[in-house]
Amino acid sequence: MSEYPFRYKFYKRNGKIKMDQSEKDLLEEHKAALDDGNYYLEISKDHPKRSIDQNGYQWGPLYGAILEYVNRGLTVKLTLYDVHETMMEMLAPRKIVKLGDFEIERIIRTSEMNTVQHSEYCENVRRFAAQEWGLDIEEPIPWMKRMKKKMKPDPDRAG
Repeated sequence: MSEYPFRYKFYKRNGKIKMDQSEKDLLEEHKAALDDGNYYLEISKDHPKRSIDQNGYQWGPLYGAILEYVNRGLTVKLTLYDVHETMMEMLAPRKIVKLGDFEIERIIRTSEMNTVQHSEYCENVRRFAAQEWGLDIEEPIPWMKRMKKKMKPDPDRAG
């Protein structure tokens, strides 16, 4: 059996909870395999994971502008990964994780974020960079639109 936590997709329509049969089967399989003990059930709204465009914005213009600024005058240059880890430590949302009798607060990694959380994180990074360093980093939507335009094939250049 797979490791905890188990996740099951369901939806609510007309006041009733509904689940696809494959999800029901998986839930029944997991319930049958549980040892006696106490368990915790968490229900959360389904949001899609952060998008490829969001990820591109984060690692491109957002972190790129910060890296360029902080590396000015440094002999030993920082990397995009250094910027990422620093911004995550300062600005990423947190969650409580229970490990037996212990509870720890940990960062929610960008790879775990949904589209809403990731948008909020990137906006917090933009705001921080503007307030601390006066950086005017392009907003994500115009950047994404420009990138999509660049990616479209030019019919006049088709061979």
